[in-house]
Amino acid sequence: MKPPANRRAEALVLRRTAYGDADWIVTLFSREEGLVRAVAKNARASRKRFGGALDLFSRVRIDTKAPVHGRSEALWRLESAELLDAHLSLRSSLEALEAASHACRAVGALLHEHEPSAALFENLCLFLSGTGRSGEGEVPAELARLWALLRVLDAAGFAPLLGECVRCGRTLGEHRSAAFSAAEGGLVCGECQHGEGAQVLPPAGVRVLREIASVTFGELPSVRITPRGRAQLLRLVSDFLDYRAGKSLRGRRRASNV
Repeated sequence: MKPPANRRAEALVLRRTAYGDADWIVTLFSREEGLVRAVAKNARASRKRFGGALDLFSRVRIDTKAPVHGRSEALWRLESAELLDAHLSLRSSLEALEAASHACRAVGALLHEHEPSAALFENLCLFLSGTGRSGEGEVPAELARLWALLRVLDAAGFAPLLGECVRCGRTLGEHRSAAFSAAEGGLVCGECQHGEGAQVLPPAGVRVLREIASVTFGELPSVRITPRGRAQLLRLVSDFLDYRAGKSLRGRRRASNV
């Protein structure tokens, strides 16, 4: 029988669940391996082996042992984890923790296991490092969450169509309002709405949603949007994400249970 392969990678800790009397099942997202679920033996009984490396939202360097014959449906085994960044700024506010929790749940719900996305990994690292920080270049937690959810949707192949009407294909100009349809995957022009009760965005809302979907995390402080506008767009994109996931990924939870 071929022995299990050892893998070394950088990863983010997205979720952990108690398993048996002493273990954790840890959901990780890595640049090299994508989404991976691994068992950390004896991690709950003693912190000597992993220390604080398995705390949620941490960036770690891991050694894992893959299942025999690469059975992706089986749990991997976490051999070691070295803490690289605890992303302590997330603990600065409940809003920052909720933003991180929502984005991490989205990754776990929408992405397939063992399908790496280097771009999403780097974007998540920027998001987790920058959210909750104060001072120059500060990004409101709601805006950071909205940006991260759009990046997850894009990596999963579900990016909403924002440049043209999802029904008729008409290009949406800079000065036209549109409705956002979660079921249809993007914006619906005024001519195609037919009096439906969809959430209509004014031209400014359409423009800023496109901007947030296209800028880097470092460019977010330059996005001009009111707190009310942030909340509206976040609600629309969260509804879209829930529709694609087939379940609600929102709701207040204690961060330790994410």
